[in-house]
This record gives sequence, C-alpha cells and structure tokens, in this order.
Amino acid sequence: MISLQFRRAYPYPPEFVFDILADFDSYVDFVPGVLSVERGRTKGSVQDLALGLGYRGLTVSTRVSVELARPTGMTVFGGSGPVKHLSNNWTITPLPAGSLVAFDLELEFGFFVVESFVSRFQEKIINKLTGAFEQRASTVWAQLYTPDSAAV
Repeated sequence: MISLQFRRAYPYPPEFVFDILADFDSYVDFVPGVLSVERGRTKGSVQDLALGLGYRGLTVSTRVSVELARPTGMTVFGGSGPVKHLSNNWTITPLPAGSLVAFDLELEFGFFVVESFVSRFQEKIINKLTGAFEQRASTVWAQLYTPDSAAV
C-alpha cells in the first residue's frame, strides 16, 4: 500500500481552497494525469465520479465517491479497476492569513507493476499535484480578485 501525505499553508481562505478542490469538472484542465471526469449519482454530500487517468500511454478508469464538507475538506474513497483501495482525506484548517491544507492518501493497486511505479515516483507525483493546485488557485484568485486594468 502506498501512503502519501503533505501539509502546506496557503494565502487563501478555506472556502476558496475548498471550491478549487471540489471543482471536479475542471480537473481535466489542471490536474496532471486526469483525462476525464464524469459525475455520477449525488446523494446528500456524497458525489460519485468516474475518472479516466493516464500517464505516458497507460490509461485506466476508476470510480470513486467523494464526501464533501464545505469548507473544512473532503474525503475520497472507493476505487475500482486497477485501484484496489483508495482513501484520501483533504482537511482545510483556517489560519489567520489563509488556510492549512492537509492531504493524506492511502492507495493500493491490484497490479504490482503499477504500485511499484507509483511508489517509486511518489514524491514527484505529490510535487506535480501540489504544483498544479497552486497554479490553479493562483490563476483563479487573480481572475476573481485582481482589478481589471481596463476598468481603472
């Protein structure tokens, strides 16, 4: 089983961070390796998703459920196809000047080769995912909160 964790402080309010994380429809635009997202059933605060994932010609599909708790975080669980077990918690804690984001992931694949590959590159994977989130947050924040120079 693979375990990945990170903790980072960001200069954004918890609601904004949550909205970036929960914008599943935009994942194909900014999350590395996400090729497609299809929304399934929604029941209360739980959203089912079908994800198409890929890297260097290797593509897989999996289904997950996401329990949303705005603005404090979300829990991703389930898995199908090559993903034997998935448990992913995002916790967003308010800070005086932003938010602390905690990411905890447990992941097990049904195929040793895939698990070995992911395990070998887990630090690189975390850096790519956090970099993508940080870039998306910065871009969206600038679009929402930077005065338009034409309006001045």
